[in-house]
Amino acid sequence: EFKGYEGVELADFPAMVRVGPNSISGFRYSDCAPEGGDIAFADTDGNLLAYDLDEWNRETGEDSIFWVKLPQLAPQTKITVYWSAAVEFSIPINRGRNAAAVWSGCYGVWHLGEKSAAGHVTPCANSSSNGAVLDAIPQGANCNEDSTHVVGAVGRGRTATKNKGQAHDRRLSYLKIGRTALATSLGDTFAVSGWFFASRVADDFAFPSRLISCKNKYTNSDLGWELAPLLESAVGIDAFGKGTTSYGTTDCPEGFNLTNGWMHVMAAYSGSQVRIYLNGELASVELRSKMEKDPSGSFDPATNNAYDWCFGAMPIGWDKSQSGFGHVFVGDMDEIRVSYVNADYPAASSARVKADYDTVAASDFATYSAAVKMRSKIRAKD
Repeated sequence: EFKGYEGVELADFPAMVRVGPNSISGFRYSDCAPEGGDIAFADTDGNLLAYDLDEWNRETGEDSIFWVKLPQLAPQTKITVYWSAAVEFSIPINRGRNAAAVWSGCYGVWHLGEKSAAGHVTPCANSSSNGAVLDAIPQGANCNEDSTHVVGAVGRGRTATKNKGQAHDRRLSYLKIGRTALATSLGDTFAVSGWFFASRVADDFAFPSRLISCKNKYTNSDLGWELAPLLESAVGIDAFGKGTTSYGTTDCPEGFNLTNGWMHVMAAYSGSQVRIYLNGELASVELRSKMEKDPSGSFDPATNNAYDWCFGAMPIGWDKSQSGFGHVFVGDMDEIRVSYVNADYPAASSARVKADYDTVAASDFATYSAAVKMRSKIRAKD
């Protein structure tokens, strides 16, 4: 049950649910099919719910992570988690597993839990309905060593780093999504979010660095958009549009500091306005011109372009021929999303943003009041 949620009722909400021996009394991975194929979720009427498997952690014995699409999230919402031996009871595999349905309001969702083994680069899959065309690919000479998964805000995350401090030796790691015709239809109204943890080594907190970027130069004609730490501060965020103007935070929630742990950042673009949410709270912002505290001019809306999307870097961040070489975030990233914003999917509503933050940050957001291995029930339903 979601007794940790105290907000208003939300429709079609993807909630994180942990399933494993640390959450459910009596749970054993040995009772489950490979990769959790016989895990299922249902509402109080017995209707199966769509889910997306983030991590199946049988090898480590940790809880596994699922994102379950709740028709309604309210303080009294309850769901049932089923697990059993699928082979023994002939239970259909992957009942309800449907990532595209879970993330139907999103342009892209990257859990970033994949690990690149030595000598091999593993893409970070996009879980939305847009499919592999928007998979994020680790980049850089040392991406195998430096972009492997780390303990993240949600299970495993990834590292974006400029190797050897500020040495411009091309040995960078970041994630890149090649642009396609599909990727140019976002428009100027959308929401982009992620969890970030900057390097705790002061000398490595590089500026200018980029959390998420779809720009490749600074001139006023520059198309695209991006999120960046505010100036040389770890406690503020800039949200840029197509030019060099941005909306930058002036008052952040207490405790927000990118160097102090995993922090949630979300920017909701809407034409000539941007709202910035930090750790689930709406932050105060002001218009800034040319990366300075100069509240003049007007904000240039986000504009589609043909550039790559980059997580943890700016598209010019690895090119020595460009003066901007080194615009790479030194730190870790997790659970990055780009969402549509419209009447059918109000991703940027204050209540939904707070719930998005709490489902990860609040340890009691989803808890088990009772747990029983329901083999016979599942068999009967089939």
